[in-house]
Amino acid sequence: MATSQTNTSPSGMKAASVVARRGLPPIALERRWPVLALAFVSYLLSTRLFEPAAIQPVGYVVFVPWIVAVCLSSRRGWSYLVSLLLGVAFWATHGSWLYEVSPLVYVFTVVSLGAQFLLVLWPMRHLYRRRGLGLTVVFPIAWTAGELFRMRGSLGLPLCQLAHSQVRFTTVIQIADLVGALGVTFVVAMVNGLLADLVVHLLASRRAGRVWQSSPRLMVYWLVVLVVLGATVAYGRARLAFDGTTAGPRVAVVQSDISILFGDATSVPISHPVPAADDEIDRWWRQKGQDRMANVRLVYLQLLEDAAQTAPDLLVLPESVWSMELNREFRESALGDPEQRAYMQLQHEEFLRLVRRYNAALVVGATSIEFRPPGDFPSKSIYNSAFSYRPGAVEPDRYDKTCLVLFGEYLPFRDSARFFWLYRFLNDASWNPWGHGGTEYVLTPGREYTVFSLPVRGPERRYFRFATAICYEDNLAWQYRRFVVDSNGRKRVDFMLTISNARLFGLGNQQAQHLVDCAFRAVENRVSIARSSDGGISGFIDSDGAWHDLVGCSDDCLKPGGVGYRVAEARIDPRISPYSRFGDWLAWVCLGLAVAAILDAVVGSWRGRSRHR
Repeated sequence: MATSQTNTSPSGMKAASVVARRGLPPIALERRWPVLALAFVSYLLSTRLFEPAAIQPVGYVVFVPWIVAVCLSSRRGWSYLVSLLLGVAFWATHGSWLYEVSPLVYVFTVVSLGAQFLLVLWPMRHLYRRRGLGLTVVFPIAWTAGELFRMRGSLGLPLCQLAHSQVRFTTVIQIADLVGALGVTFVVAMVNGLLADLVVHLLASRRAGRVWQSSPRLMVYWLVVLVVLGATVAYGRARLAFDGTTAGPRVAVVQSDISILFGDATSVPISHPVPAADDEIDRWWRQKGQDRMANVRLVYLQLLEDAAQTAPDLLVLPESVWSMELNREFRESALGDPEQRAYMQLQHEEFLRLVRRYNAALVVGATSIEFRPPGDFPSKSIYNSAFSYRPGAVEPDRYDKTCLVLFGEYLPFRDSARFFWLYRFLNDASWNPWGHGGTEYVLTPGREYTVFSLPVRGPERRYFRFATAICYEDNLAWQYRRFVVDSNGRKRVDFMLTISNARLFGLGNQQAQHLVDCAFRAVENRVSIARSSDGGISGFIDSDGAWHDLVGCSDDCLKPGGVGYRVAEARIDPRISPYSRFGDWLAWVCLGLAVAAILDAVVGSWRGRSRHR
């Protein structure tokens, strides 16, 4: 590693004086290649950061080479360029599944998320080089703030947080019910920062001709980190020792490997036998030339039949299992295709019969259509919905997905008179796999977080409360809290469901990443979760974040795909977590400090230029 003891530029002398004030001679990386090489080491380590290829201890050292390189480099511009390259490589690897959505969306996402590393570097480098704060302090603040920033908004992606590398260390992640997944990120990042401080100190000691020179400040950092880690482990053990959960309903989750996209089956092959059938709904599909859609329906009905033999209280099908519009407003409307409405009525009645036959509730993902007054645009509101059929009820309860995915479920500017042309351009563009060809696919968001009621068989009539997050919604920690607690901070559900159409995006690493993120929702809100996905990974997660009874794979090896069902008991956790009430308060504090650091850097730069003039 090429280091230098002097730097004659004014900025270099001022930055180097930070190390000198610690009683050691200043050091700096003058050449470009060591910075690039160290960043590449961090990239290689990051490839083993997340499931299904995770090595959990890597999370505590993964960014140490990059931190040391960019903070010691005397070339500020080169540090930013290398950091951008590292960010792009990081997301190009962990977000590779987005390529199946659209190559253009993939490139845009990789570059925009890669810029997160620049937002981390700016306050970190300023606070370290200009204000003399240790990396133990500045890196966790900057990285946690960067994760919060890139998670929020329409273009946010909550997957691949540093905390996710620790999901199998269940003792460590229990603090998520206090500070969320971003709080776990803060603790792991603090260890990275401490090790970076140690490396810098060792290099400085070596430059001074010593093996080691004592540093009171570094000893304080060691003590702080040890206290934080010790408190984290102690709290985690206390939470894991909790024995107040009680038995809940038996839930059956169904999984196939077939994806349905807006009324038509994708090219994914049906890899399991299709049962024989000759009913009115089956004939309707085949008369329309939709043999494959008919086969998809038969496969899921057979899986339901098999799962029902275990006498569950609740059967759960994935999101968008086959083309259906089940809401009453559509079925009883005088608008639309009469033949289609008649078919949907038959499908609705079939689900009622299944519920009576199995004496169990049924949750299924489908579409809701509500026609709007003549002359309105669009002519109808389309919702991505979850329907809950209960024994004895003639109509299902319904939840409409509240948080839609940009470019996947909606496009901007649809309701803008000035920029409506841009909406049309985005909808009809050749790179848009959903809207290309003139299809109007944009959905309408729901307005409330519906809680369903589940009656359970037995000598005493019992009811459980649950809500259903649809696909991406269980990635959004700040939204998930609204399912669990009401505005007064009271717990409004006993357990949660997630239904997903994840097979639409292939069978890449995102399936395991989605399960991991969902596990943090369970810990944050102290609620058990049952997941049903058409491509995986379906199964159950307890309120301590441990998953079990996965479809198609073992608990240790997270492999997407597979066909089947699993039945397990949903455990009821009565605890109301601080995170459910207060959210990401620690992360917001970090973001505020990072913004303050950036403003300090801007003001300092402006004053420096003024003095120079």
